[in-house]
Amino acid sequence: MSDDLMSSAYRTARENLKAAELATFKSLDAAFPSEEFDAIHQASRRGMRLRSEAIDLARKVWAGSMQYEKAEEIIRSQFRDFPAQTVDGALAEAYQENR
Repeated sequence: MSDDLMSSAYRTARENLKAAELATFKSLDAAFPSEEFDAIHQASRRGMRLRSEAIDLARKVWAGSMQYEKAEEIIRSQFRDFPAQTVDGALAEAYQENR
């Protein structure tokens, strides 16, 4: 693969992630108009981070470098500000999608 392709892949991914963060913020802002800007901003960032971490941990489970139960323990400790059902669901979804 060429250097240009790889550089472009990074820039494109970065821009798409920024767009996803903005879309997440706008969706939450519309759904929760009485919430403060900072709360919505933090929630949107944490939601994106939960998704990313769930994917990373699911990949480790599928690679055999980590047990699913350990991944659950890790993600639960990192995202205590989310309902447990949401955190468990994020990992389960990522696990299913990365099979």
